[in-house]
Amino acid sequence: MLTLSGAAAQVPTLLRHCIECAFYAYLFSKDKEWEALWWDREVDQNAKRKLRAGREGPLSAARNALGKEDKQLLDRVNSTIDMLIDYGAHPNIFQLVSASEDERGDDRLTYKTFLLGQDEERVRCFVKTGVTGIDVLSILDRIWPIRFGACRGHEIITEAAGQLGLYIQANRPFEKRQA
Repeated sequence: MLTLSGAAAQVPTLLRHCIECAFYAYLFSKDKEWEALWWDREVDQNAKRKLRAGREGPLSAARNALGKEDKQLLDRVNSTIDMLIDYGAHPNIFQLVSASEDERGDDRLTYKTFLLGQDEERVRCFVKTGVTGIDVLSILDRIWPIRFGACRGHEIITEAAGQLGLYIQANRPFEKRQA
């Protein structure tokens, strides 16, 4: 809904959080030692330190585990995370410039911010939202394959990918659609 309403600057932070939550769930479903550390983090300082270990921490462990199971999915998710960071999942200039503009006159400087980003940026944001949703569902499939299949998760992914394709096609400039 954030993307559809044009709040493009808020989307990267939220999507990165979704991906990280999926990574944690994936890791804890595959590795009971990491799960135990997670449950003990508030009562065991060693557990808390290990969970905050950066390159040795749970997100790295989750990436390594997912990479062994599905390298293509991991590469796609890592690419999405990089884009999300570039566009504001960590505060930076792209978070502002994607929805702002300077107007310089002879005697004044006006700084505008937009709730609605430019059309191209809004479309890009919506597409990344859709791709991230599909990737999160794909990670959940690896956590609970039987349950995922029982609730027709693969059909949801297929339908989401199809709808995303239609959205992309509908939002291409007219001259590109003619090709």
